[in-house]
Amino acid sequence: MDLLLSLRNARARNVPWPHVAGALLTLEQRGPLDDNGRPWIQVAASVSGYSVNHLRRLTKAWQAIMNIDKACPGHTGQLHSLSASHAEVLARLWQMEPNMVREVLSAKSWPSYGELLAIYEELRSSQGAPAAAGRLAAGAFRKRVQSLLANRVATGEIITPYLHYDYAKPDLLHLTTKPVTVRAAYDCLVVPPKIDIDQMRRRFVSLATESSFFDAFWIVVSDGAALGPAMASIELLQLRNVGLMLVEGSRIETAHHPFGPPMPDRRKLHEEFIVRHGHRILDKWHSR
Repeated sequence: MDLLLSLRNARARNVPWPHVAGALLTLEQRGPLDDNGRPWIQVAASVSGYSVNHLRRLTKAWQAIMNIDKACPGHTGQLHSLSASHAEVLARLWQMEPNMVREVLSAKSWPSYGELLAIYEELRSSQGAPAAAGRLAAGAFRKRVQSLLANRVATGEIITPYLHYDYAKPDLLHLTTKPVTVRAAYDCLVVPPKIDIDQMRRRFVSLATESSFFDAFWIVVSDGAALGPAMASIELLQLRNVGLMLVEGSRIETAHHPFGPPMPDRRKLHEEFIVRHGHRILDKWHSR
């Protein structure tokens, strides 16, 4: 059966959420974009009646359910019959503490949504909110990259945090100050111990748009393990103006140079933004 046909009006037809998530994941396995260059999740949203955000939540929950099913055999029927809300909480619990999920699966009765959420929140509090720790790590890495890059720029040039443009949100900009012009943009990526390849591919789909507003757009990674998957996405999406850097100790090394202008080329739109708001970016840098 055609996967897009199975997704058509899926929300109105009350298609079971695992079928919706499974169809989208199968489409994304073919590659990040359809034949017209659109991300599969946007295509699915346009035909299914679900928002992009809702679809992403469903696919993340379903991927977790499949991982739990593989790791905890004998509970397939129980896992596959869960509502999407139950599955989302179970997915978070599995990511945080797999042994707790095994205890839940072995219990005589399945906890209600409220009971399962209470288990997750209690465990989350006891572990000190890992999401907050992740944000702190990302912020520290951005500051470290900014400092390392600042040592490489010439007089009259700065590396500064960016005031976000509507369609591009890199972490840092390389600017000349008189006049205010953009030399390059930088996006800093803290790599977890286990790289989520699917998540990285989805990130590069958005970077394909963001990078098209700049002459050069650099991805700076915290671990060399990310270079292979990142390079594969750059080549597949033909991101000619995207480069790769790696932070190693007190050095920042270039792993891949940009080699052409962005395609499509949206640099003119961003130049107009800088003409209007470049002084605000400089003010932010001077007040740091």
